[in-house]
Amino acid sequence: MLVSFEHTTEKDVAPRLSMVYAGEARVAGHSIMATKRLTPAMLEGARQVVAALQTLPSFTGAASHSPQAMQALAAEVDAKRARETQAQNALDAARDDAAATEQELYNRSLRVKELVIGQFGSDSDEAAAVGLKKKSERKAPTRKKSEPKTS
Repeated sequence: MLVSFEHTTEKDVAPRLSMVYAGEARVAGHSIMATKRLTPAMLEGARQVVAALQTLPSFTGAASHSPQAMQALAAEVDAKRARETQAQNALDAARDDAAATEQELYNRSLRVKELVIGQFGSDSDEAAAVGLKKKSERKAPTRKKSEPKTS
């Protein structure tokens, strides 16, 4: 929960205390949760509230805001972040594995082209079949015509 002080006008010198929940927006009276992640400072502030709440035995609030419920929610956050980290590590490993396999496919295709040239020649239909240009189809280099020098 973030606490912000807002002024309704410039002349209003007494700030109005308003409670704003991070990541929550109100649309037509309905509460919707945003998917934007909390900053580390915001999350640390929430953890400090949970820790401080443990030292307040006389705190009475809704059951969902009790010290035990808040502690359980903090543990759930930790578990879900650990699961997220594991999933991200698995994704990174899968991406690295796919990239290595792609590189291997590319390198082998280059080697196949070399082998086709070695076996059938650079002017063969087989070389053209693997994506190479036939030697006879290449353009012969042309000389540039030099213009006579005028002195």
